[in-house]
Amino acid sequence: MFNAKHDSLGGRSIAELWMIAAAGMMQASSQFDLFIESNQAMAAYSKEIALNGYGWGSSNSRYELNYNYQYTAPKWNNSGYVETTLQIYSALLPNSYITVRFSDFGVGVLLPGDTNHYIATSTKNDTPKGEQAASAKNDTSNTVTITQSLSKAVTESITSTINHSFSYGFTEGVKVTAGTEGTAGFATFKISTELSFSASQTISDGWSKSQATTKSTTTTNSVNVTLPPYTTAMMKQGESDATVTTKYNCPVMLSYKVEIIYHSSLLLDAGLSFNRDARENLRQRALVDVDYDPQNINWRTVLADKDFKDAVEKIASHAPMSPTGATMAYTNHTTYSEVSGIAPLYPLSYVDMGTPNIYFIENSVATMHVGDYSYTKYLPVSGYNDMNAPYYGFNSSYGHWIVVGDDGNTELTSANAPVIIENSSVKGYTQFKAVKPGHCYMKYIIDENAYPSGLSSNSYTKNSDLSRTAMLEINVLEQKVTYEIDGNFYGTVNSAPEKLEADGKLVVHAYDITGKEVESTYKWEPQEIQGIKLTEDGTVSFTRGGTFHVRVFSPGGECRSDWKAIAAQVLGSDYVEPDETINRTDSANDDTQFVISGKFTGGVSLKSGDSRIPAPSESLEGDGKLQVETHTSSAKEEAVQYTWEADENSSGITITADGKVSFTSPGIYHVRVRSTKAGVSSSQTDGDYVISDWVEIRASEIV
Repeated sequence: MFNAKHDSLGGRSIAELWMIAAAGMMQASSQFDLFIESNQAMAAYSKEIALNGYGWGSSNSRYELNYNYQYTAPKWNNSGYVETTLQIYSALLPNSYITVRFSDFGVGVLLPGDTNHYIATSTKNDTPKGEQAASAKNDTSNTVTITQSLSKAVTESITSTINHSFSYGFTEGVKVTAGTEGTAGFATFKISTELSFSASQTISDGWSKSQATTKSTTTTNSVNVTLPPYTTAMMKQGESDATVTTKYNCPVMLSYKVEIIYHSSLLLDAGLSFNRDARENLRQRALVDVDYDPQNINWRTVLADKDFKDAVEKIASHAPMSPTGATMAYTNHTTYSEVSGIAPLYPLSYVDMGTPNIYFIENSVATMHVGDYSYTKYLPVSGYNDMNAPYYGFNSSYGHWIVVGDDGNTELTSANAPVIIENSSVKGYTQFKAVKPGHCYMKYIIDENAYPSGLSSNSYTKNSDLSRTAMLEINVLEQKVTYEIDGNFYGTVNSAPEKLEADGKLVVHAYDITGKEVESTYKWEPQEIQGIKLTEDGTVSFTRGGTFHVRVFSPGGECRSDWKAIAAQVLGSDYVEPDETINRTDSANDDTQFVISGKFTGGVSLKSGDSRIPAPSESLEGDGKLQVETHTSSAKEEAVQYTWEADENSSGITITADGKVSFTSPGIYHVRVRSTKAGVSSSQTDGDYVISDWVEIRASEIV
């Protein structure tokens, strides 16, 4: 039965479909998280082999590693089970295998849904003879399983007429030799949870002679429900009689238990299991209760793959059957159990945001530039109850995000918000995009008809009931652009101020991060601080001739162009270079740099015969002496004030803060300049200053 292929199964067998499904479950169960890369490889190999069929073979996987494999068809094991094994030999997964084991077989009545399989079916149900109900509650932080039992005396009978009973026999799927009973050579199979017959008894007493077989037992029927923390559910049980008379081509179906065993050097014989009715158990877990699995299988990951989904759906909707015609009447006094949906025990209390995997978000703060965007589905949110435990049934799709102002409450419109939220061109995605510089928050709002506020009321949790909700702080900076300056500019000393940008002069281009030219506002600045006057709107004038450098920068100062050289010429033979001094009033910052050039040699004294006249003090700075340049790391000159100092280990030199120096003995000395950083009121260490390198000066005796 497990090896029989059929068109309704896509030309595959039940065993092959279980092996394909086993490969999918392997990559989607949390117990294998530590070996995810190995699992993905093995899952990919296993699916490929199972799709090809049984036997020996070799292949080259998507991981580009050669491997060999052996895939055995289902066979009976004398220990009482049927199993099929897929073994892989590769460098990545040495001697790894997946075994699918079928056991605990039961023969049951089958009512096929396809009319081609049966002629007629009639069912008679008696009125339920009684029922009991109970509420299950888990008011703890752990997952618990709660059981309710119902004990009843039941009587069941089965009457069957098998076509050509004198030559009837089970197909190979259920014809076994181990655990035999009687002379027919068939093992004991279960008709239902309450009634058991041996195969030989059924054939000789019931099926081959059209006689009825009846058995009475007292059974205890239990209903189990596994409750996550802080949840509740309603359990109901009852009893009734049902008589089913059916003429169909497949008189019996096989129920079975499934164990899936994974082994490799990493997995260490990990496994998954499906209870006695494995087909129904798989259907319930994979297709009904898809978001909660007792073995933590992520069924959404499994069903995302077309082949895995196809295998699961076909297993869930097809049962192995014995293909022979029969008429069967089955009367069953049975108990039934029902569990209503699990519900949260406490109302939703608050919503928190996890750690988004978005490059511009760090510590729950997004730093975006105009034009940056992402999707709200990548902002993970979780709901919690009053016990600070996860709220059962919380779904992030039962809510949406809005943009609010700095107060965290006032919703902003698309006209005044730095960020807008809109539907994306990608179906099912909602996009949030930075559109202009500013500061705001994105706030998560729950749907107010999604989460009941009490177990016995019709009211729902409102946003105003939440103690807090997920918030994302957003700072939007100006668009990242690249500036380029084309053209040439020639000015005239002492002429009227003129614009750098005009026909035949300089032209500024701005490009976004994709290389597309865009419109952008900017300001102008000069590199030099002497000889040129340049306003931020690009109006320039000159007080001396030479080459100067200018550039543009964004209003926020984040984007700057390269320096562009311009020239100023002197007109007239009577031009006199003006005397210019730098009015140093600015404070230093971390970006300030001092560079000292030139040389200085001072005198010790004036000597005339036996008389000695001390040499007067003189300035270190001036023509033919030292020159101090102050600029930023980007080479823009600054007018930063500074003071002079000499090496404190030197004797024979006296220096003032404004650079006046005198000597009492000849020699080599070292001096430098320093400036207190902006915002530092009293300095204690060199870290509070911007300091130049030491430069060497000399003092000589003058005769």
